[in-house]
Amino acid sequence: MIRLLLPLILLALLYYLSKATIKHARQLPPPQQRRFWRQIAISALLLAVLILTLTGKMHWLGALIAAAIPLLLRAINFIMQLQPFWKNISANTTLRLITAKPLSRP
Repeated sequence: MIRLLLPLILLALLYYLSKATIKHARQLPPPQQRRFWRQIAISALLLAVLILTLTGKMHWLGALIAAAIPLLLRAINFIMQLQPFWKNISANTTLRLITAKPLSRP
């Protein structure tokens, strides 16, 4: 009996949460809706990876790779934010090399 009751309770909870999530998403402006649904999708994927790993259905290296993906995305975003800084440094270095006076020989 408990094996039948527990999935029914979980399904009811899932239905209630999904209905509340959809209602909340409809109240947001369109740009925030996209961000909200993206966060929901990422959270669902991470939860699925966690459940699969804990139950032994997914190899731990697969879980490690899945956990590294958001870190790589943040690293790429950080590098992209540093790009103007690097361009400024390389432009100043090139300008100094071009305008530098050649060494005179005695």
